[in-house]
Parts: sequence; C-alpha cells; structure tokens
Amino acid sequence: MFRRPVTQIGLGILLGLVLAVGISGGDALGLVAMYGCVILAISSLAIVGPVRRALRIQPIEALRAK
Repeated sequence: MFRRPVTQIGLGILLGLVLAVGISGGDALGLVAMYGCVILAISSLAIVGPVRRALRIQPIEALRAK
C-alpha cells in the first residue's frame, strides 16, 4: 500500500530534477535535490495516516461493505 504512492512521488521528483537540470544547465542541482528530499519526507508523512487506516480494516469487512 505504501509502495505505489512513494513510487509516484519519486518519479515526479526525478522528472522534476531532470527538467530543472535541463533548464538551468546543472547550476541548481543541489537545491533541487534538497527540495526533492523535503517533498519526499512531507509526502511520506502524508501517506502514513491513510495507509495505517487501510491496514486496520479486515479484508472481509471491506468486501461486505460493498
């Protein structure tokens, strides 16, 4: 459950890093990498709550509710 959102965030950061380096010519590589780390940390914290809530639900209960 945690892998998909983190993969999407990581791909977004990687794409942003590539675009930023391409636009700036490599001048802002450290700054963009730092922002990428901050975004990854904040996004991971935002994902924890919904993942914990989803893990508490028993699969049979989720199937019955539908």
